[in-house]
Amino acid sequence: MAVERTLNVAELIEGKKLAWPQIAIALWLCTLMVLEGYDMQTLSFAAPAILREWHVSRADFGFVLTAHLVGYFVGAMVLSFFGDRLGRKNIIVAGAMIFGVFTFSAGYATSPLELYLLRLGAGFGLGGAIPSGIALAAEFMPMRLRATVIGLMFVGYNVGAGLGGFIAAWTIKDYGWSSVFFIGGLAAIPMFIGLALALPESVRFLIVSNGPQQQIAAIVQRLRPQIDLTGITRYVVGEESRKNSPAISRAIWTVLPKPPCVSPTHSKNS
Repeated sequence: MAVERTLNVAELIEGKKLAWPQIAIALWLCTLMVLEGYDMQTLSFAAPAILREWHVSRADFGFVLTAHLVGYFVGAMVLSFFGDRLGRKNIIVAGAMIFGVFTFSAGYATSPLELYLLRLGAGFGLGGAIPSGIALAAEFMPMRLRATVIGLMFVGYNVGAGLGGFIAAWTIKDYGWSSVFFIGGLAAIPMFIGLALALPESVRFLIVSNGPQQQIAAIVQRLRPQIDLTGITRYVVGEESRKNSPAISRAIWTVLPKPPCVSPTHSKNS
C-alpha cells in the first residue's frame, strides 16, 4: 500500500538555493516596474509639446495629469480584488494588455478629455498589474530575500522613469509627442507575451483554491527539478495547510506609485 505524502511548498521556496525560475520571475516583474516608471513620466515629458500643439493653458490641462493616478488607484482596488479569485498571473497579464492598448491609443488623442480618458485606462491596467506583480514576487521569494527583491523592483521603476526622459528627448522633436505613447504601447506587447509565457500562477492561490494537482506539481517541479514528486497526494503552503483556511492573502496595495516614499509591505496569509 502506497504511503500518502504531503509536501509543504513553502519549505521549498525557503530553500537555501535560489532557483533560476525564481530569479526569472523577479526579473520579468522588474521589467514590468520599468514599464510603469516610463509610463508615469511620459505625460510630463510630452506635456509641453501637447500644450503648444493644442493651444491649451497649463491650468486647463492640469486635470489630465491626474488621470494616471486615479486609474491606478481604481485598478489597484478592482483588479487586485479579482486577483484573489482569478489568479495573480491572469491579472498581471491582463493589466499589461490593458495598459498597452490605452497607452498606444493615447498617441491619437485630439483633446484633453480624450487624453484624460486614455490615460485613465492605462493607469487602470498598471494599477492591477503592479500590486499583483509585487505580491507574486513576494510569494516566490524566500523570506530572507523578499525585501531585497521588492526593493530592486522599485529600482526598476526609477530606471524606467529615467529612460523615459532620454526617449522623449530623442523622439518628440522629430516625431512629435505621440511617439512617446506609441513606444510605451508597443513595448507592452513583448511584455505581456513574456509575462504570459514566463510567469507561473501563484502556487498559494492554486493550493488554497483547490487548483489542479497537475498544475501545482508542474510549478513545484519547475522550482525544484530534483524533487521526486512520486506518491505526493497533497500540497500545502505555510499557514494555508490548516483546514478551512480562508482565501489567499490580499494583494499588496500601492495606491500612489511613489517608490522613493512608499515601502511595500507584505500581506499575511490567514
